[in-house]
Amino acid sequence: MNARQAPGSLLVVDACCWIDLFATGGINEIVAALPYQIVAPRYVAEEEVLTTLSVTGLEERCSFAQLQAKALVSIWDIETEEEKRELVRFAAHLDDGEASVCALAVVHGGAVATDDRKAIGILRQLAPGIQIVQTPELLHSWADRAKIPGDRLRAVLHSVQTRARFTPRRDAPFSDWWAQCLGADE
Repeated sequence: MNARQAPGSLLVVDACCWIDLFATGGINEIVAALPYQIVAPRYVAEEEVLTTLSVTGLEERCSFAQLQAKALVSIWDIETEEEKRELVRFAAHLDDGEASVCALAVVHGGAVATDDRKAIGILRQLAPGIQIVQTPELLHSWADRAKIPGDRLRAVLHSVQTRARFTPRRDAPFSDWWAQCLGADE
């Protein structure tokens, strides 16, 4: 496992956001452009069923192999006693994947990427200092940093809605931006 990270530089990503990122069709480029060291708990990367819909409508399993090979994502285990204590604390309220995401973020001073309403509520209750980032914010950050043209951005957001079956809630950060980018398509 990597050493403790400076606050704000580490982003521990939940299964729901991974599915959305894989559904973009450009996950390597997107992850590389984000201003974080990105981590997936081993449970999320290997035990969760992460799938997107292919162009033909069949489910495709998401693989972290290429992201790891390019050093774009680190896979972390729950190893230390402190991580295990935090895992138990969060697992009392959340499933194992979300609990592992929260535990690693709390122990290592990172942010959490999740769109799960329950996970967001539990994080705000049990760890109010933890930054929460949602899919629209991740994609906005990428689009802004990489100066993505509108037609490509529209295609990426449409792909997320189709392949990951995700549309941001109206109260999600950057949900207005998302809707505006899709324009008349929605």
